[in-house]
Amino acid sequence: MKRILFLAAGLALFTLNLTADEWKKTEARVDWQKLDIQYTLRVRMDRKDPRYKNDVLRETAKDMIKQEMGAFLEGLAVDDSHILGDFLKDSSSFSEHYSIFMMNRDISSFFIQGNILNTSVFVKIRGKDSLLAVIPLPWNTEKYPILQDDTVNPRFYQTSGYFPADHESVTPEVFDSILVDVSELELRPALAPRVYTDSGRLIYGPEFLQKRYGVERGIVTYMEDYNRMKEKNRLGKNPFITVALSVSGKNRTDVVISDKDASRFLAQKKNVENLLKCRVVFLIKK
Repeated sequence: MKRILFLAAGLALFTLNLTADEWKKTEARVDWQKLDIQYTLRVRMDRKDPRYKNDVLRETAKDMIKQEMGAFLEGLAVDDSHILGDFLKDSSSFSEHYSIFMMNRDISSFFIQGNILNTSVFVKIRGKDSLLAVIPLPWNTEKYPILQDDTVNPRFYQTSGYFPADHESVTPEVFDSILVDVSELELRPALAPRVYTDSGRLIYGPEFLQKRYGVERGIVTYMEDYNRMKEKNRLGKNPFITVALSVSGKNRTDVVISDKDASRFLAQKKNVENLLKCRVVFLIKK
């Protein structure tokens, strides 16, 4: 399947081919709490090089940084078994949309210091014009049984056999969000992580979310310090806090919590509604 490149053929003139005399430095910063990416390129300029003429300098910088940024973005973990590059290889439709998405990225900072060209690009993970908006995830393919019938017992997941029956009975309680403490485990942040129980049940992921909510809010927010974020809107005043038993998936992006904790949280319809609002936070290592 033919890959669609980021840059149009007409821009090939400005392709970055470094020689032994040239120098560059790149830096990628992924903010998993704000859910955005900043990619920075610093490159030494040679004013004799036609690429660095004043009238084309900004476009040259834009093309250079997009080429450098491309390899980094393709290595981003999307979910438990895919990186972004896998989607590009497997879907010509996504490759086309992604190519347009990248072409529309503009440089966010641009300045010259001595003979060094400095430029940066921001890429949003969530929001209207973001990676989550273009990646073909399985949005809204599953439903929570507890929300299918308003007459269902609020302990549906206990009485229906959805979870093992040998755990302790719990009293339904309303929580504003769910915070999964993964700080003692080696978790890889991803664009579309999931939450499972130790009996293998999927209880959270893009499958349960409407795309507009998942894209607008992000599927999960990551944070390193609970005390700095505990009053934020995502968590609310009364988060349900659980400790991850393990991480799972080839990419180690998904978390596993106990059936007992999952049952306690899902026993209340309001809690499930908060899941559908993406009120999920992973506490990770600093």
